[in-house]
Amino acid sequence: MQSNISNAYITAQQPNFQAYQNGQAISSGAQKLEDNTLLKQAQKTQDNPAVLIAGTAGFGAALLWATSLLNKQLQGDYDKTVFGKIEKWGDELGKKDSVTKTGNFLRNAGNWINTNIISKSEILNSMKTKPSIGGNMVQGQAAGTLGHISNSIREYMELYDKTHGTTIFKDIIEKSKNDSHKFVDEMIDVINKNPQIKNEVMKKSSWWLPGFMTKGTTFGELINKVHLTKNYKDFSRSLGAKLSGGAFRSIEALSNGMAAGKVAVLLQAFFLAQSMKEAMDAPKGDKFKTFAESMASFMAMMLTMGLQLRAFNAAAGMKFIGMKKEDYDKYHKLIERINGAAKDGDKAAYTALKAELDNIKKAANKNVKFYQKPFKWIGNILSWGRIKETIRPLKSVSKSGSAASKAGLGILNALKSAPYGAKLGLGYVGRFLFIATTVMSLFTDTAVKISHKIFGRPQKSILDKESEEPAKQTAEQNTNNNDIKTQLEEQLNNSRNQIQPASNPNLKYQEGNLLSQMRANQGKLNSIGSQSIASSVAAQTLDSSTPPAELKRTYIPSPILGPETDVSPAETRSARIDEVFRQADWAEAQAQKFLTGF
Repeated sequence: MQSNISNAYITAQQPNFQAYQNGQAISSGAQKLEDNTLLKQAQKTQDNPAVLIAGTAGFGAALLWATSLLNKQLQGDYDKTVFGKIEKWGDELGKKDSVTKTGNFLRNAGNWINTNIISKSEILNSMKTKPSIGGNMVQGQAAGTLGHISNSIREYMELYDKTHGTTIFKDIIEKSKNDSHKFVDEMIDVINKNPQIKNEVMKKSSWWLPGFMTKGTTFGELINKVHLTKNYKDFSRSLGAKLSGGAFRSIEALSNGMAAGKVAVLLQAFFLAQSMKEAMDAPKGDKFKTFAESMASFMAMMLTMGLQLRAFNAAAGMKFIGMKKEDYDKYHKLIERINGAAKDGDKAAYTALKAELDNIKKAANKNVKFYQKPFKWIGNILSWGRIKETIRPLKSVSKSGSAASKAGLGILNALKSAPYGAKLGLGYVGRFLFIATTVMSLFTDTAVKISHKIFGRPQKSILDKESEEPAKQTAEQNTNNNDIKTQLEEQLNNSRNQIQPASNPNLKYQEGNLLSQMRANQGKLNSIGSQSIASSVAAQTLDSSTPPAELKRTYIPSPILGPETDVSPAETRSARIDEVFRQADWAEAQAQKFLTGF
């Protein structure tokens, strides 16, 4: 009897340990990583990959066709394209008095904010005008659409010279090899000086891509895209320019096919397929809300990467609080020269340039007010280990030229460079984690909330998070449960002592101490475990007329606590309490057996 009851309880009782892992509450740090947008989206791809592949192929074909039409339009006269017509229409609209007044109001408001708030705050001014500078790849990504297009211009310049055996673009290619987005105007000037090449279609293929994925364009198309990008980015341009630039940027955001390559289009098609699948899985009435929310999250995650990096660079720019703008520009030029001297092993230049850089830093520190120091400290942390703001160690050079001397100097230089390399590596990893867990989440959460405002919030939202039990409440509950466990053990011992042999099978009896005390503690027992005890399991009252054969349980059954996670029940508070209940159940069964004679 004992064995059967125990086995039944082991299989039926499923405590819920969702808030615990190995007996401890989930840490907020681990929860933050689990809530990260990148991890969430990666986890979604594990379900029904065939559906995602089919959806990606379908959306990809449609996006490639649509963006191909728009790109071919941009290879011709800009004014005849859909974007040129939007700009013309917007300029006509901008001539109306009401629109002109609104534009002037917004422009004046922006100027007032810049003059009276940003310019008068050294913290805000440093973030706006003195951002921290990362490596070439990071800065190219931070430039966003303009960075993608300028890189394409440089690639096709190289392709043109190689294909035609010319050196038309040799100088500008060399000049723009790093940070090409800074030289986009100079690159366009060189193209305009050779108008015969503007409309020549050039195709850039890769050995690993099929033919239909070959990227082809003209310099004229790229120039038009630069114009549209500047329309979008330059707030001072006309209403028509803003509208055409906004249309271009919106299509790029939805397709990835206006500035990036065809592989990027397939990536965006995957986003669309994933969002559509989530919408199909959503309950009726939530399908469009779910689709809108998912797309907002995807777009904010990937397509605002440039804006995310610029926001980070601005925050890291607080390290330059107190530094004049001209000294800020000089600072980066000095570091570039210092690192050049370090590579060449020029000790004299290295020492002199470092002294000049130190003077700029000391002068800036004198201008920092006490309340600005915490912000400057944050900027230093965020920019720690940036390649363009970190000084290399001086390289040791050999004067004798012997093989042994060169070998020894090689080892020495490697040892000297190790801390420098470690600093760059740790800084890069730290910034990536910060952007992935904080900056990206800020952008995605904001985009999702905007989607909720416009389209409504689905019942199951990306922003929903499992609640964590506060540590203090957990400790108090554990203490209370331990007290209840002690009481139940005492009650069990008392109930065993009160069971007496029955000479008559029709013996009538009154409620025992176990039942009465359990009823008195029922309010406490209702809080045991992760779920409350249902009222339907309350013990039933026995009176003197109850036949022994029809005796019901005289104890309060153990609560049904929900699914059990993959941890050892012996490690948990609920499992220990449940063991006490099982013992009480066994004692009741023995009492019933004794009283009824079976």
